[in-house]
Amino acid sequence: MSLGLIFTRINFILKHQGYFLLFVLIFLKLFIELNDIRSMENLEIEKVIKNALAESCDETGWANLAKVGTELRKNGVKYGKLSRFFNNYQDLVEVKTDYSINPPVVYAKLREHQEELAS
Repeated sequence: MSLGLIFTRINFILKHQGYFLLFVLIFLKLFIELNDIRSMENLEIEKVIKNALAESCDETGWANLAKVGTELRKNGVKYGKLSRFFNNYQDLVEVKTDYSINPPVVYAKLREHQEELAS
C-alpha cells in the first residue's frame, strides 16, 4: 500500500469522524435545550395547576376534578384522563374519590407543603 493511499484513507476517516463529532455535539446541544424547555413547561404547568385548584376549591381546599379540568383546559393544558394526568404531579396534588355519591366524584387539592409555597 502506498503512502498516498494510506494518507487518503486516514484523511477520509478523520473527515468523516469530524462530521460525526459535529453531529454528536449538535445532538447534545439540542437534547439539553429540549430538556430545559420541558423543565420550563413543567414549571408553567405546575403554576396553571395551582391556579386552577385555587379557582375551583371550596373552603376546605378540595376541588371537584371536573371544575379543575375546565380551568386547566381554559389555560391551554392538554391532558387525557385528568386523574392519570395528576399522577405526574403527585408531589403537588392530592387526589381522593368520594364513593358515597353515585357516580363517584373525584376531588383534588394542593398537598400541604405546596399550599404554604403557593401563599
